[in-house]
Amino acid sequence: MDPIGPIVGTVFKGLQEQVQTQAQYALNFKDQFKEMQTQLELMQAFLNDCKDDKSKSQTVKTASKHLRDLTYVADDIVTGCHIREDYKRTIESTFCLPSCKEVVYRWDMGRKLTEINQQLQNMHNMHKMHEILDKVGQKSKPPAPSSRKPTWLVPQKIVGLEKETEKITNWMFTGNVSFIGIAGMGGLGKTTIAQKVFNHKQVKDRFRKRIWVCVSQTYDEGELERSILDMLGVEYKGCNEGELQTKISELLLKNNTLIVLDDVWSLKGGGWWALISTAFQETAKHNGCIIVTSRIKNVIESMARQGFNNNVEIHEPKLLGKVESEKLFCKFVFGPTKTKFNGSELDKVGKQIVHKCNGLPLAIKIVGGVMSGVKPRTPAEWMKKCEKFREVIIEKVEGSVNVIDSLQLSYDELPDHLKQCLLCFAIYPDDHEIEVEQLKRWWVGEGFIRGTETPNKEAYKYLLQLINRFLVEVTKKRDFDGRVYKCKMHDMVREMVIRNAKDDGFCDFSDKGKHIATPESLHLGVTKDTSFQSLIRNKKLRALILTTCDSIGFNKRIALAKVKTLRVLDLSRLKLDGISVDDLWHWITSQKLLAYLNLQDVADLKEIPPSIQKLWGLKILVLEGCKSLRSLPSPMACFPRLRVLDVGNCSSLLWIPQGLSKVSSLQELFGFKIPKGNQQEACRLSDLEKLKQLKVLQVDIMEGSLIRDDDLTALESLEKLRVLSINANGITDDELLQKLKKLCVPKGLKHLYLRRFCLEATPAWISPSSLPKLQFLCIEDSKELTQFSENFHEDGWMIEGLSLKFLPKLKEEWEWLQKEAMPQLRYLEVSHCNSLKSYPYHTDDLYIWEKPRDEMEDDKEVERNAYEEDNEEECNTCED
Repeated sequence: MDPIGPIVGTVFKGLQEQVQTQAQYALNFKDQFKEMQTQLELMQAFLNDCKDDKSKSQTVKTASKHLRDLTYVADDIVTGCHIREDYKRTIESTFCLPSCKEVVYRWDMGRKLTEINQQLQNMHNMHKMHEILDKVGQKSKPPAPSSRKPTWLVPQKIVGLEKETEKITNWMFTGNVSFIGIAGMGGLGKTTIAQKVFNHKQVKDRFRKRIWVCVSQTYDEGELERSILDMLGVEYKGCNEGELQTKISELLLKNNTLIVLDDVWSLKGGGWWALISTAFQETAKHNGCIIVTSRIKNVIESMARQGFNNNVEIHEPKLLGKVESEKLFCKFVFGPTKTKFNGSELDKVGKQIVHKCNGLPLAIKIVGGVMSGVKPRTPAEWMKKCEKFREVIIEKVEGSVNVIDSLQLSYDELPDHLKQCLLCFAIYPDDHEIEVEQLKRWWVGEGFIRGTETPNKEAYKYLLQLINRFLVEVTKKRDFDGRVYKCKMHDMVREMVIRNAKDDGFCDFSDKGKHIATPESLHLGVTKDTSFQSLIRNKKLRALILTTCDSIGFNKRIALAKVKTLRVLDLSRLKLDGISVDDLWHWITSQKLLAYLNLQDVADLKEIPPSIQKLWGLKILVLEGCKSLRSLPSPMACFPRLRVLDVGNCSSLLWIPQGLSKVSSLQELFGFKIPKGNQQEACRLSDLEKLKQLKVLQVDIMEGSLIRDDDLTALESLEKLRVLSINANGITDDELLQKLKKLCVPKGLKHLYLRRFCLEATPAWISPSSLPKLQFLCIEDSKELTQFSENFHEDGWMIEGLSLKFLPKLKEEWEWLQKEAMPQLRYLEVSHCNSLKSYPYHTDDLYIWEKPRDEMEDDKEVERNAYEEDNEEECNTCED
């Protein structure tokens, strides 16, 4: 394992970027930053040496811990300078000489920079001493092991898996499928299924040649090609690479061949796969098939796209159910004669043990092997093992790899930026459903997402990569495009993540694996059992998130009140009962590096104090669902880094103060209220015209809202706006409704939501010519809507998804909607539209229509684009 760890490595890179760019010129600290740049370059060499050092000596481990601490301290200092510089650039300075506070700050920061540079230099000197000691002992070191070569195996007899075997053999024999992928998480039985198929009697009879190659994480392309020729029984001594490839290609074309490529992690180089796939494309000359197993779904999809057209099937093995799990466990413990539990006391304990395996075949196999060796075989002895389950799953049975080590391969393969994101799951309890928005905003707030103008989109892309590697499970997603809303982690994967999080200092755990707070904690998920007293002397905590509790018993005397280093603070659903709100806000606004603040659904929160303007580094502010919130600081505080402001569903908040137009970096704005005419201090729709980075906008219109003529064209100039949600709240004022009909919207919109419109026809601007790029349209809860406007009926719609709900008077023709109106339509949902003509379904039920997959050209490409394009910028708050 990397002695430095992915978190420090990534933070270190970000620190270097800041020092090399803006930060070295900030606040008159040019000399100190140039010195830090020099020290960091020296330390980068140290990092690289540590990554290559396999000795795991105590010197390296101790130096790594010191480096980790220094990196975080240095990053805090540099980030603080950067935030201050950003803020100073956004305000007008009317004086030439610095204030007394500024002088004190510069002196203090100069002292800190000098100290950290000295410590970095000491660290470098320590490293040089380590190198000297290392050279002395170099002669006694054994040579480093070579990379594991691709191997082939003779499949053994496998019991069970008849359904999977039948499914795959049917694809091969009756479906004329030439490429089959088996994708899933480690320990799910992919290789076992492939072995079963490989050794199937019909498969043996069908293929003249059968080849099995284990590709593995570290393979050599030449070794892989030689392994194939070995199995084909071909002599290749003295052949160069080109001749090897020619031999393979000729043999594949002459024979109907089955090739199993087991455990493929990547297509690095790619020449070997281009060779095989090209030969298999000559379908007229043979009747061969390729089976690929992988833990990364994207790898299989990428391989399938190279010439196999529609002759492709991908199987994703599922976790075992209760009956299957118990049957497999009994097989390994009692032998083939017992296939299920009975009512004995021993079997009752066995059921508890199987339940903890959570359907993962490898875990059941390993645990079953351990339990078979427990003597005496009594309920009491089994219960001891059950209570120490975490120790059982890391035991090795008959030399086989244990569960955690098997899953560890998936972690080791990840790039550092994905490792740090995966480690975040360690703070959540077992089987906890996690809001995707919370994860994304955490990653952005802490700086895990760097070097992009669209961090929210990048964060979602990271999550999808973890999902495609089967390290994260989807628990809730949108039907239209598969957008993920909630996710969780398999218990066994979580155990592996916990081990890495602990080793890398990401967060702390007790000996029993319970997440706890300590003076060394960097990240903390708060439950009802969390003890904040353990945070005494903690000077490094970066993220604090309420996971399963709604109370923290906060006052200025608890240890948590002394923590001043947070970048992420998620207090969503916090109850303010028994809390001094003034003390809480004093603590929150003392977090000078805070980038993400979430106070969603804090029911009794009535106002945001002016002191929030101290949070210059704030990137994300979430106040959604604070129904008692009456006001924001006026004028709106200056947040030079703010990208997300969410005040949606704040029913007592009637307007947003002026000053919002100065938050030029804003990308997502939820709950913008169009104010009434008498609110002189309120931000108006026309003020949004200056927010050129805005991508997502949710607007609320109230009875009495005033829309001026200059408001009507404000949105049209927002060229980056992709998602627009308008809630008209059932207003009946005719003058206001007429204004809404004249609204001008940007042509780049991709998602549009209209709710509670009291219009008989849709506005004329909802048309293909005004919205040429619109992909999804949702019209809901509009009781007066009778028909679509004439412009709506124009040709040219690019809409792929349409949602019509609670439109009781809508009299459009159902057949026209489903088949003619939108030729690109592939998803349609309808509910409570009682007046639709020729509607064949029950009007009070939700009906979902999806275009059959065989009618959609390049369907998989469509789905992939839905993930990767601008849809990532849409958030849950635009949904019901």
